[in-house]
Amino acid sequence: MLSGTLSIRNKTAWPIGQSFTLPLLPGKLIMKQNRLWFRPLFFLLSLWLTAFSVAAEIPFASGLLFRVQSGDTAANYIFGTMHTDDHRVRKLVSRMTWAFNASATLAVEVELDELTRVAAVSQMVSPVARDLREILGDRLYDRALTEANRLGLPQVTMNQYKPWALAVLFSLPPTEGGQIPEQILSEMALRQGKPVIGLETVEEQLGAFDSLPTADQNAMLKHALNNLDQSPMVYRELLKSYLAGDLKGLLRISRDNFGTEDQGWIGRFQEAIIYGRNRRMASRLMGPLRKGGVFAAVGALHLPGEQGVLNTLRSRGFRVEVVY
Repeated sequence: MLSGTLSIRNKTAWPIGQSFTLPLLPGKLIMKQNRLWFRPLFFLLSLWLTAFSVAAEIPFASGLLFRVQSGDTAANYIFGTMHTDDHRVRKLVSRMTWAFNASATLAVEVELDELTRVAAVSQMVSPVARDLREILGDRLYDRALTEANRLGLPQVTMNQYKPWALAVLFSLPPTEGGQIPEQILSEMALRQGKPVIGLETVEEQLGAFDSLPTADQNAMLKHALNNLDQSPMVYRELLKSYLAGDLKGLLRISRDNFGTEDQGWIGRFQEAIIYGRNRRMASRLMGPLRKGGVFAAVGALHLPGEQGVLNTLRSRGFRVEVVY
């Protein structure tokens, strides 16, 4: 059983945990453990969250930092993040430190610890032997294998991933080798002795993908392979809109790319991966927010819209106002 990470060219490395066995890999593919296992997942969600229809007017269409209060308790802050280590995003985090320093507790989507990383990898691979070619069909399997070969991912290793996990893997954006906002904030909390709470477990988060029918997971993989050339451009546009605090713009960017997709699987994806998670995170935030003094870091695309986290909190009696 191996420990370390699987590095795919210049993209984010994937940690190899202790809950499954991988064949011996070439030495260049075994790298030091890092904490960036979740970045590609959220990049993929960012690409696909933008696929759904956007109303002319949506609640909380702009802003990245929001003050949330209930009664006379201390102010809470919700910061919409983009899960990238781009230097401009890291600089943006530094502008939010005044709100973080004024808070007593940090809330993040998933706590960033070793157990979480191991659990994440174990969720991405099949716990039992199965024929990936049979699951994908010959044509999709061969396309996936071509991309895996291009990235330096051995076929025997690719065969252990679930279809949705391959879609994530093939959608990896480039990395600058730095930290994403949640890592920066978690380390700040550690230094300041502030408790960190997770709004989800990794089993809940990634289990939502497992809940999708195999046909939907295959559709995700097919879409990822069909849009390999578009992903860098979409990433740049997402980053541009994010830095401008344009949440509605984020929701618009790649919508046209899904015009020919089967709306059935997209709707199921939307409910399982987006709306369901929005409701869960909002529900688990309510208790801490009523006590006050919370700084919550949540992916920016979970915040806007009728079923977004912010509108859900407002509908439950919280006062929500944009700060930045």
